[in-house]
Amino acid sequence: MKPSFVAVTIALLLAAGSSWAQTNSFHVDIGGTITRDTDKFSVKNANLLSSPSNILVLTTMVDVRGVFMISVDEIDPAITGGATNVVRRLISNYWDGVQVGKGKFASGLWGYYGYVAFTNLPTMNGGLMIVGTAKVKNDELQGLSGTINGYWKIPIWTPTNEPAALFKGTLKTKAAVAIPVPVPVSPYD
Repeated sequence: MKPSFVAVTIALLLAAGSSWAQTNSFHVDIGGTITRDTDKFSVKNANLLSSPSNILVLTTMVDVRGVFMISVDEIDPAITGGATNVVRRLISNYWDGVQVGKGKFASGLWGYYGYVAFTNLPTMNGGLMIVGTAKVKNDELQGLSGTINGYWKIPIWTPTNEPAALFKGTLKTKAAVAIPVPVPVSPYD
């Protein structure tokens, strides 16, 4: 193998790893409306959580393939000492994250592992799309914001007894989170 090929390969790997290589976690606000044929539901952080003491956290990273990964997890901030503090993963993208220049990004988001049930909202099992802006300073992610649209509930997927539902809303990160959150990964990896 030629030394120049090895040097270029190492340089490319280091460059890919330097841009957003670290995992970034932020408090996040999600809001919007779920619409079905006969009714509407207002979505806020409070009705996405299983306990009022929990918080929503958005975690991002760029994986080894260069794919921009996003997940939103319900976190119990009281759990410390190395134990997992993730109550449940609500949404995540897998291989379809797209990061473009000037902080613009787009990504498909899916209910994690098939579907997510809520107390006062329809079950989420659909495909959503987020299009937004990433604020980057000194090559470090400072936050994200974007609009989310798509299917909240697809009736042919589990549970099949619920009607179709659409979602239109927003996502905006707030302060960075210092608590450990697992890296967003695909359930298929």
